[in-house]
Amino acid sequence: MKRVVIDTNVLVSSAISSGGNPERIMNAISDKQLQLCYSQEIILEEEND
Repeated sequence: MKRVVIDTNVLVSSAISSGGNPERIMNAISDKQLQLCYSQEIILEEEND
C-alpha cells in the first residue's frame, strides 16, 4: 500500500469540490488503497485554521 502525506489544501478542496483529484485521493484513503501519514505539525495546522 502506498503511503501519502497530503497538504491541508487537499482536504479543503476535497470537501468543497467534487470530481477532482483531491476527492479521488480522499476516496482512495477511505477505500484503504492509500495509507494516510501525518505529523503533529499537520494536525496543529488543521486545528489552527
